[in-house]
Amino acid sequence: MANSNSPPTGCDPVSSLRFGLMLHQVREALIRRLESRICQPDLDINFSQFRVLKALHEGRASTASEIARCVGHDAGALTRLLDRLVERGLLRRQPRTTDRRQVDVMLTDAGHAVAQRIVCAAAESISDALRPLTDDEHTALLGMLDRILVALDEPPAAGAPGHPDGSPDAHAASAAKTR
Repeated sequence: MANSNSPPTGCDPVSSLRFGLMLHQVREALIRRLESRICQPDLDINFSQFRVLKALHEGRASTASEIARCVGHDAGALTRLLDRLVERGLLRRQPRTTDRRQVDVMLTDAGHAVAQRIVCAAAESISDALRPLTDDEHTALLGMLDRILVALDEPPAAGAPGHPDGSPDAHAASAAKTR
């Protein structure tokens, strides 16, 4: 008999799909809750703009290409998004003094103020989501999600699809290279 810490054996497609669907639904519900707070007339920020402002506010990016990587946008969509935020006075672009080919993207004073407010709105939205949980359940949930992230960052197990050990996916990829 497996203990409670043992990974599930076999593959239960219904359970796996439900897990993925639930994660998606939780993400979408969090985004809706956040957007209900940040789409107010005094802020008027959508989720994509939120992600850009938050990345800059947290210092995770300073150029358009870094922002694109951070938020998962292609360069064209990001340029239009940045243009709108510049027009609203929340961002400014400034060529680097050491390399004028590089352009830094920075929050303006107004951008810092908005970023602070939307970060607080995000914290409130997450608090809303976690409110039904006890402190122990909250801690347990975070621990489980951490373990799932670690597992997903590891390479696939031997024999699993995508592992270069002779699994069907590896053979298909190898055959495609030799054609």
